[in-house]
Amino acid sequence: MQKRTSAEYAGKQLLFSILFSAGAGALVCAAALCLLAKLIVATQPSAWWAIPISVIAVMAGCFVSGYILARRMGQNGLFCGLCCGLFFFLIFLLAAMLSGSHEYTAFAAIKCVCYSLAGALGGYIGLLSSERAKRKAHTSR
Repeated sequence: MQKRTSAEYAGKQLLFSILFSAGAGALVCAAALCLLAKLIVATQPSAWWAIPISVIAVMAGCFVSGYILARRMGQNGLFCGLCCGLFFFLIFLLAAMLSGSHEYTAFAAIKCVCYSLAGALGGYIGLLSSERAKRKAHTSR
């Protein structure tokens, strides 16, 4: 009976970590979109710049989400970050389908790669900082 309680606790911790990192990434993405929208209004570039700027904002959210998840889990940083990037891409696909776009274009594939790489990079850096914190705590004893 004791093992089941421990496994349930670990499952709840994992779910909380996933939801927390996704929420933090979404908040960073929303903040970056707001800042970049203010930049667009102030400088008034051509309309073409809105798409790459929005991709950069979502990539920032993927990076932060991967960083937080890998840091909290302490292992599998690249995989955690990759999953975060793919999660954000699935949200993008769902939004595109709900708006009536049922085509998978080359630009969507580029977005998938960019989001996945940003999340994986965040996961890798999060894992490195987690390992550094563990090493620092271990040597201070």
